[in-house]
Amino acid sequence: MKNEKVINDRMRDNGNKQKIVFELHLKPSTNNRYGTVRIHFSWDDKQKKVIVGWIGRHLYLPSKNP
Repeated sequence: MKNEKVINDRMRDNGNKQKIVFELHLKPSTNNRYGTVRIHFSWDDKQKKVIVGWIGRHLYLPSKNP
């Protein structure tokens, strides 16, 4: 990720009072009236568990057209 807005929108608290970027995400095939939900997560190697940083709308994504 090179776009600062993309990085900032994916920067969340990891539950240990640290901000990290949640790059990985899942897009379940369910669709509701608000659109498809995204689940952004990260692997915490120290705790050996998945940390969920965001469940909701699509986070910021820059336009593909300049």
